[in-house]
Amino acid sequence: MRNTLATLAAAGLLLGPSAGALAAVRHSAAAITTGWAPTATGALPLAAALDLGTVPPMTGLRIVVALRANTAAATALAKHLYTKGDPQYHQFLTPAQYTALFAPSTAAASAVASYLSSEGMTNVQIAPNRLLVTAHATAAQAAAAFKTSIHGFSKSGHAIYGNVTPAMVPATLSATVLSVLGLSNVQFQTFNHRANAATLAQFASVPAISTPQTFSAVINGAGGVPPTNCNNLQWKVDQVISVDGGVTLPVLPIPEAPLPVCVPASFTPNQMRVAYDDEANPTGLNSGGSDFTEGQLTGPTGVQQVASDLDLMAYYQGIHQPGIYVVQAGDPGTDTSGLTEWEIDSQATLGLSGGLAHYVFYNSNSLSESDMDVGFNRFVTDDFVQVGNASFGGCESLAYALGEIPASDQIFQEGVLQGQTIFVSSGDQGSACYAVAGENGYPDGTPGVEYPASSPWVIAVGGTTLVASSTNGAYQTEAAWKAGGGGVSYVEPQSAWQAQLVTQVTGSPAGNRIVPDVAMDADPETGFYLWQGGKPYPGWGGTSLSAPLAAGVYARIESASNNTWGNAGPALYLAYLNGCGGVVAGLFNSTSKTCPSLTASASVRPPIYGGFNDVELGANGAYQALPGYDLTTGMGSFDINQLFIQFGQT
Repeated sequence: MRNTLATLAAAGLLLGPSAGALAAVRHSAAAITTGWAPTATGALPLAAALDLGTVPPMTGLRIVVALRANTAAATALAKHLYTKGDPQYHQFLTPAQYTALFAPSTAAASAVASYLSSEGMTNVQIAPNRLLVTAHATAAQAAAAFKTSIHGFSKSGHAIYGNVTPAMVPATLSATVLSVLGLSNVQFQTFNHRANAATLAQFASVPAISTPQTFSAVINGAGGVPPTNCNNLQWKVDQVISVDGGVTLPVLPIPEAPLPVCVPASFTPNQMRVAYDDEANPTGLNSGGSDFTEGQLTGPTGVQQVASDLDLMAYYQGIHQPGIYVVQAGDPGTDTSGLTEWEIDSQATLGLSGGLAHYVFYNSNSLSESDMDVGFNRFVTDDFVQVGNASFGGCESLAYALGEIPASDQIFQEGVLQGQTIFVSSGDQGSACYAVAGENGYPDGTPGVEYPASSPWVIAVGGTTLVASSTNGAYQTEAAWKAGGGGVSYVEPQSAWQAQLVTQVTGSPAGNRIVPDVAMDADPETGFYLWQGGKPYPGWGGTSLSAPLAAGVYARIESASNNTWGNAGPALYLAYLNGCGGVVAGLFNSTSKTCPSLTASASVRPPIYGGFNDVELGANGAYQALPGYDLTTGMGSFDINQLFIQFGQT
């Protein structure tokens, strides 16, 4: 876990998850002064923190003003673009077309830019799609421009600052300005990865690999798994899960599997492809992938080093080495703590893709909501790659309070209309969000989901524990990883493609977004090798692994169709529905298809529906894995070969 200022527990951010509390935080500020209008950015919710008063007036800020797009019309078009038989089916937009149809006008964006300049802000820039206007400002300038007050706080040794009253704009700009980001340095997002410390210690000295390992050798059984790299999964039988009401349920044992059982403890990219049933299926060579990074660009701990290690991994695994690009989105940063995170993201995406045409790192200044939106926006305005990965997140309650959710959602929506997909990790605290939970890898705290995973315009990826043969690496079974994020959003609606299948979970708000959509291996005990400096290091996991694994598989689906499927959401839900994955009574809309009843599998290997392994074991805290769709693994994990077959049928 990355311990940052962002940790709400440390910062004293105790915002409750209920919809009422969210609305109160955003809208219950002091009476609005005549001539001013509210934005979606509420006061930073602070509790039990020492207020240090107004920050020094010359404190430097990077302001990002999000402008209102015509999201209602864009949502309507999305339904046309992804409805088979519609005249507009898969007629994806270009960035220029999106801007012409849905973006605020040039005059409206210019008015906002002029206002920021008039308030003394510098380096004022309008994004190509006119969704964002960025500027450099002092704290005094920002406080005056948005009629707020910015205070410093101290909590548990952490120094933070943020606006203590909602951000407002002149009434003349109210129809244009959506939210104001950058008034706080609270980085609500944190990385979702975890290391297997025991495995790391065991493999502290790993010899460098001098020759490439081809996938054909792995798939034919030559070195399918490390022969001495073995895990004892006895805990899967002994573990119990506490659920609401004080009921205790045992985690089901792996049927027919002798215990203790020896399984691979870490997979190389090629071995992970074997485990997920890659039968030499087409690779992603007609598509591109990308990752959203932050911090230092150069040096041995910068993003450029990550790009170098990605190239090395591809060489050592015998994977096509893509064209690798690093794009600085916004101001350069100095943070170096994300090196391992970006290694996981990029190597898992490229590894499961089997090869990509190109790979792009969109690097932002920090993990703050304002900086990451600049990176997301560059992804959609470039429209250069089909698939992106974002392996970070934070409590959606804070994202809502800061005005982040509507600002990011319209950027993600543009990507959907352009046929792009962003895969997002669902979190590493199980059915709780990190702000009220504890350490990464343990389900604990108040139930809640993370953002941006809860956005209806991204693909949320949960976590599993992958069990494969210790002799040939073949898939055996899978269980929900105990810390894989899942649940129901309090503020986000379902996408049209999720709503056609999943109607409502008992006791949850009707029509609200359900997380995750799919799941892949995330357990550090059955984790992933990372290449750093020419050496593979085992024992890495978290939903920071599962999200890029899913992204790599979908890049192959897109590549095989010459990138005609577009966003993964409609495509995957359609494949699942056509594969009889949506017939569980009480959760799913009825279907005219004749499908077998989904019941717990009696064999080691779970059933496959529409190319998805139906994960039926394990739990993530409040939620149990069940036959069919559930709040731990969604539709399940990918069987690569069967997914290709299903897409050939849809």
